Amino acid sequence: SFLKMMDTSIVEHVASIPNLLEELLLIEDPETRQRVFDMSIVKKVLFSIDSIGKGDWLINMLDKSISVQQTQQVFDNNLSGGDYGDTAEGRAFQLKLQMAKEECRNLAE
Repeated sequence: SFLKMMDTSIVEHVASIPNLLEELLLIEDPETRQRVFDMSIVKKVLFSIDSIGKGDWLINMLDKSISVQQTQQVFDNNLSGGDYGDTAEGRAFQLKLQMAKEECRNLAE
């Protein structure tokens, strides 16, 4: 039908917007990000191959996210052993974690 064809065309055009999905994933406020991803047009765009492009940005983002989570886990485990955060090593871990988070954020820029 005509409406189905128009819907498909709109989804394809929105999905082809460069870096759209990447920018949506980088929305910092969890409630806002959830509201955006609950939109029907965004749900449809997620299933379009055009929204990912080559996918290099997604792999980089996932790699950085895993690195940040692993660093955070090591830091949290070390914190449970005492006042680790107030040592030179603890502060170095905090700096490394902050830098990894910023690098993940900068991938979109």
